[in-house]
Amino acid sequence: MKDLLEHIKETWETTQVGPENEILQNYGEQSKTLIIKYASILYIMGGFYTTMPVIVSRLYSLLPTNETYTARYLFRVEHVLDVEKYFNLLMLHAFVGIFFLISVWIAADGMFILCTQHVCALFEGIRYNMERLQGSDFMTVEPNIADDEAYHIIIGCIKSYKRVLKLVLVTSLNVEIHVA
Repeated sequence: MKDLLEHIKETWETTQVGPENEILQNYGEQSKTLIIKYASILYIMGGFYTTMPVIVSRLYSLLPTNETYTARYLFRVEHVLDVEKYFNLLMLHAFVGIFFLISVWIAADGMFILCTQHVCALFEGIRYNMERLQGSDFMTVEPNIADDEAYHIIIGCIKSYKRVLKLVLVTSLNVEIHVA
């Protein structure tokens, strides 16, 4: 992950201006938006999950029923603790525990989203350069390699493509190693 983040930092430092910087900025904003939406959805769903026992116990205390309701906790701890006696402390523990568990998921998935968007931005930059080359009159019959702008653009695209493929390979290997 450290190498991956250093690569992203290096890419941002080398492309300070121009259309490629705008492409990186657009994909960076998309990445930020996706991570914020993802985090919001997970925290909201975690909030619903953890408040379910509290809502049900309050509902049973407010509604007049002939049944007795025993408080149910999120996890099976009835054989270890008295859930009714320690219900509030157990719920506090559940809120904090679920919050941190969801935070770990968000951090891992946020890195995956960041890496995916960064790689997409790099491929978009390569596509931009190739289209710029295609739509211009750079081609000459007998080019001088030192002064041939088209040649340097093509070489730059090839080097960028190799770097991006290496980044994708390293990222996918890290994901496979950590998943397995």
